[in-house]
Amino acid sequence: MKNNFFPRFGNKLATGVLIFVFCYLAASWGLAYLIDIRNIDVLGIKSWLEAAYPEAPILWLQMFREASVTEVLQWTFLAGSIVTVVLYLNLNKRTHVPPVTGWKLAGIGFSLMFLEDTLNIRHRTA
Repeated sequence: MKNNFFPRFGNKLATGVLIFVFCYLAASWGLAYLIDIRNIDVLGIKSWLEAAYPEAPILWLQMFREASVTEVLQWTFLAGSIVTVVLYLNLNKRTHVPPVTGWKLAGIGFSLMFLEDTLNIRHRTA
């Protein structure tokens, strides 16, 4: 019996993730351009940055610094990718289809990236 749920769900999930990431990057780049370069106070963000971070009220620096919104989203997507690979490999066990080696390698790679990013291995050893 062939299970068609995962490919359909996986395609919709991948499309949703790509659209979200594209919109997030476009919005962050657009806001950084307007606030940091053009010096326009969009939605009061510039005023808030100047009050909260007087030493560096630059949106770009605050969005992409250590443990900021962007990095937390990256951790979330890496963890979600690990869960997706584990679910896919377990689904293949149940349907007696041998898993593709690429999925195993992707799972190992996602796990290593997640550990490196969350534990800051490079930053603490340098």
